[in-house]
Amino acid sequence: MLAPLCGTWLIEQTGPAGLWGTLALTALLLAVAQPVVVRPLLDRPALTTTG
Repeated sequence: MLAPLCGTWLIEQTGPAGLWGTLALTALLLAVAQPVVVRPLLDRPALTTTG
């Protein structure tokens, strides 16, 4: 619900080029952060269930 409002506000403030630039920067930051977040989760031992 918040995304359309934020997108509309961003287009009004910066124009379409600013919107695309912001989205590209956000995607780049998420791509850089993903290994930092995922690696510790993958290094943990797997949980097993017995039953």
